Amino acid sequence: MKLLDFLRLVRLKKLYQAPPKHRLPQGTLEPNPRHLTRHLKEWPNFFKDVRNHFTPYAKDDYPGLDTFPCPQEWSKMMARKQVVTGEGRTYDYLREGLYNPCEVILRRVFGITGILGPGRVMDIGSPGVVLISGENMKHAFASHARFIMEQKTPWAVPVTAETDIINHYNENCTDKPDSIVKAIHQLYGYMSFNYLRYGALTNGDALLIFRRTPDHGSLLGGQLECSPPIPWNGVGFKSPLAALAYVTHLAHDARDEPRPATLDLTLDDDEKLNSCLPGLEATNITTTKGLSFRLTDRLGAQIGTKVFRGQVIKDQKAIADVIIKIYSLKLEESRKGVEQETKM
Repeated sequence: MKLLDFLRLVRLKKLYQAPPKHRLPQGTLEPNPRHLTRHLKEWPNFFKDVRNHFTPYAKDDYPGLDTFPCPQEWSKMMARKQVVTGEGRTYDYLREGLYNPCEVILRRVFGITGILGPGRVMDIGSPGVVLISGENMKHAFASHARFIMEQKTPWAVPVTAETDIINHYNENCTDKPDSIVKAIHQLYGYMSFNYLRYGALTNGDALLIFRRTPDHGSLLGGQLECSPPIPWNGVGFKSPLAALAYVTHLAHDARDEPRPATLDLTLDDDEKLNSCLPGLEATNITTTKGLSFRLTDRLGAQIGTKVFRGQVIKDQKAIADVIIKIYSLKLEESRKGVEQETKM
């Protein structure tokens, strides 16, 4: 099968949304403190870039594409009514209709062994989906991640193909951040904390592709660019599948920002400490202002929780070895864990 025929075959249907009384509540919490501090910019010539990227491959035959469902089977898959009640059901639909065919393109056209799987591999946060590349993906670490994607429900983040996402974000990011702004903050936080250049956000109605562009050769503090909303019923080079396959191929080869051996975190907010920091009792440090947390070895992980060996640093004379536990506060069980820890 030709690649262009494959892109035309895999057409997505719009999600069926559950009635309001059956929808699961959800919130979007931005990773503190990595708010995007600049205005969002448009990814220039995005659709032209996608077309130019795939044109050399579009009319070539790739026998492996035939292993994916034939047109009749695909039509039956898309004819099934799938009612979305929450993010979990959104993932089930995207797994079948978008992630699986994207993995087929990566493998059969570009020879890339990779999967779009759950985001628990990340050191910071738990994004919906992560592109993991490599031969031994059962034992993947954050260093194997190349791309992250957040999936929301249409009612939680109401972006459509008609949304002017650049103006919407720039007009609302400062004084009145809504769920769309918070979702972009969340994605940007995951990207910057985990040293990733590319990311995506979808709600089953539209797809947004993001990239961080460097300032003076560094991505730290760089600009965030966003594609136009990609309509769910787009076809060929303007389809969600073409956009996702394009950006995951770019992300697989991205080497712009090598992952450091250690990861330093700082807190912008001046928050009061519940007790003295272990090993720094004599320094009379009472707030988080000016503190850095250096993560070295990851000791363990559960859903929504990561444990690291590291250091807390005030200055060259105030350094202590500590164990650092990081919670993903968008998960209820993680929030309960934080409450229990702080009451001890």
